[in-house]
Amino acid sequence: MDRIGVLSGTTGRVLGRLDVPPGPRGLAVDSARNLVYVYSRHALAITAVDLTAPAAPLTADRITLFNPEPAYIRDGREFHYSTKYSHNGASSCDSCH
Repeated sequence: MDRIGVLSGTTGRVLGRLDVPPGPRGLAVDSARNLVYVYSRHALAITAVDLTAPAAPLTADRITLFNPEPAYIRDGREFHYSTKYSHNGASSCDSCH
């Protein structure tokens, strides 16, 4: 899992955090419904996040998209982009390769 943060628009301070599937790459805001949609590339999932209480964001819904890639590609993607396998925990293989 990865994590997204909810920031204050005036101070930039982190108000809340929420775990989302690996590889969050895009956000779409629905301010009329207090929802943010998170596209997670590695998991090929879209998560709807309820921001009614910004300090405690909630997962409202999640769908997983069809992925035609073979398992070795899917499994290797997390290894390639993750920082948890590096010696310093701050950079991934992707940062150089």
